[in-house]
This record gives sequence, structure tokens and C-alpha cells, in this order.
Amino acid sequence: MEVIQIRDAGYYRIRLEHDDDWIVIFLPLTADGTLNGSLPSPYLFKAAWDSSEYYGELHVRPDGNRLEWGSDDPDSLTDLLSVPIRGVGSIIKVWESDDQSSESRLYRVRSVVRL
Repeated sequence: MEVIQIRDAGYYRIRLEHDDDWIVIFLPLTADGTLNGSLPSPYLFKAAWDSSEYYGELHVRPDGNRLEWGSDDPDSLTDLLSVPIRGVGSIIKVWESDDQSSESRLYRVRSVVRL
């Protein structure tokens, strides 16, 4: 698999990092690097967050603003629905919960692999 910048529509494996935490997501993206919601889900992820591991499916929130994981106390990815992932070096904001006022962290895209 080759590490690339986003240039074509398709499914991608994207690794995000912030300090010792990381998130790997599998998403369909448009050629401009935004989520391609017309392609089938599931949108999968695995994450190391504050010394705990999480994995499963990402879901688009009903308000359409964020992708979230978890059901009891959801964590949310944001920017992915409004800010394109251009490739390695892009910055994605990740919120600690689905509360609009929760703390957030900036994750850097470390690798992008077209599947």
C-alpha cells in the first residue's frame, strides 16, 4: 500500500495522531477529501485515546455536523464533514464528547492509504 495525498474518490485508511493518542479510520472520500456519504458504510475506526483502546463504527450524527463513535458516552470526530483531508499533514479536530462545548484536540494526518 502506498502513502498518498487525496486526489481520487474512493475508500481510504487514514491515521491521525496527537501526542501518544492515535485514530485510524476507514472512510470513503470524494476527490476533494471530504466524506463521500453516497458510498456505503460502515465507516470503521480504531483508536488509542487516553490509554484506552476503542474500535467499531463511526456514525454521522443526526445534525450532520460530526462523525461519532460510542453509544453510552459518544466521542466525536469533527471537521471531517466540513474540512477536507488533503493528505498527510492535514489537521482534524476531535472532540472529547458529543457535547458542543466539550474540549477538543488537534490531530495531524500521518498517513493516507487508498484501499
